[in-house]
Amino acid sequence: DSLELAREMTRRKIAGEAMTSTYEIAIIAKDGHRIPLEVNSRLICEGGKPVAVQGIARDITERKQAEEAVRASEERYRLLFDCNPLPMWVYDLETLGFLAVNEAAVRHYGYSREEFLVLTIKDLRPPEDIPALLAEVAKVSTGLRLTGDWKHRKKDGTVIDVEITSYALTFAGRRAKLVLANDITERKRAEEA
Repeated sequence: DSLELAREMTRRKIAGEAMTSTYEIAIIAKDGHRIPLEVNSRLICEGGKPVAVQGIARDITERKQAEEAVRASEERYRLLFDCNPLPMWVYDLETLGFLAVNEAAVRHYGYSREEFLVLTIKDLRPPEDIPALLAEVAKVSTGLRLTGDWKHRKKDGTVIDVEITSYALTFAGRRAKLVLANDITERKRAEEA
């Protein structure tokens, strides 16, 4: 199919449908391994008529391997986030809106993923805790940070005690924080008893 793509691009050039183009093909080396190529080509005309196609092919094996390594790494980290048994989310530091939530957060707090994504982190807090929350968010922090014990409200109104660990990061081009919320309600009750 790579050869067919190259032929089709050449046919289009000769037919005058495109003067220049860039496309990827793969060729098979003598030893049988595939070599991905990026081909840049242009139509050469004389007297207004196409007479040749000039092209440059670049081996993009390293680029393809790097792209695959990034994709695999992103997939591993996505699984660590999605499958973590503790509630986790990423929120935007500017809007305080949720950017991503894992399945444990959905189960534990009772909101659907879609509902979470229209809420802000203020919606999980009792009203009296919001000033302290805003003061905490305003602190400049980098790296992993244990932000202490907080109260959170579930969708059904139940208030729970949580221990929050956060990590500042860039997510989808936004300044954000990754949060892990560990429900310590039972532990606090046991300590008080």
